[in-house]
Amino acid sequence: MKTTTAPNILTTLVRQLSGTTYRIVFEARQSALLPAYPPELAAVLRGALHTAVAHLYCNGRRPGGGKPCQRCNCLFGTLLEPQMPPDHPDARRFRNPPPPYRLSVVTDRRWFSPGDRLTFECTLLGAVNEQIKSLILAWQWMAWNNLGQKPGSFRLSSVHARSWEKPDKSASYPVLENTTWYDGPLPGSINFLALPETDRVELFFSSLTVIRQKGHTVLLPSFTLLVERLWQRASLHVSLYGQTIGELHELPEYLRQFAARVKAEPVDLKIGHWEKKQHHRHRRTNHHHRHQITGIRGTIRYFGPELSGFIPLLLLGQDIGVGKYIPFGMGRFMVRY
Repeated sequence: MKTTTAPNILTTLVRQLSGTTYRIVFEARQSALLPAYPPELAAVLRGALHTAVAHLYCNGRRPGGGKPCQRCNCLFGTLLEPQMPPDHPDARRFRNPPPPYRLSVVTDRRWFSPGDRLTFECTLLGAVNEQIKSLILAWQWMAWNNLGQKPGSFRLSSVHARSWEKPDKSASYPVLENTTWYDGPLPGSINFLALPETDRVELFFSSLTVIRQKGHTVLLPSFTLLVERLWQRASLHVSLYGQTIGELHELPEYLRQFAARVKAEPVDLKIGHWEKKQHHRHRRTNHHHRHQITGIRGTIRYFGPELSGFIPLLLLGQDIGVGKYIPFGMGRFMVRY
């Protein structure tokens, strides 16, 4: 970017949020059928993780079982069901804050034979990374007890920490592999000195992505709209799990003007649908509703002279996601130069 103002503020924003993306591999010990394909499978794993963490760590469980407490300081309350601070400037806009983690499924199957692998990624933001060993024990319990038709259908095979700097296999660090622990430093930041100077990038939306504007789904999001959504999500995460650097919840006007100079071009973009099942219980009657959600999947090319300054925000978006229904595995994309 020709001016230094725009990249400075974006770099400052991204640097306030530390995090690590972990790649978890479950190995099937016997034939198993999971109840859904991605992205619904991410919701299944999310529910299984909730059960495992509540069973192992929640101190607020009622005697004899029951729902876990959402306000205690255990791992369940800090990771899975965080509460919006009452003095937060966005407390009225958001009843529930985004959790400091994101699940995304890599394996595209639901039937597993013995020896097959189920791979998914979990991004942890902020101080919750300090509890990674407790979370790995929850993944072990979850693989053995919460997946498949019978207990023992899966086992935890390995956990690798992937650097935010280079999201490839050569930059991953083993944390747990074949029950062997590795106590090395984990990466948690983007190397801003190695960012490329480019006037075009391609965003590959590997999962269904739902970006809305004025209540309607946008099938070809402009770069300005994409930056707005990433800015809103990143600034909210920074204020909750990073180091607050002031009011960052509204995209500055000059950044909006820079983003408007970047054009969007569909490369291999498709419209996808997902049926969200909702269960409501009213008195003695159970109601099941099916809500169809429309989104996009595929590749969009963005090009323009002001693009390089937005690379840090795009790289952060790879790990925090963009759009709606992110806890269900949606909004995942990769940056290609």
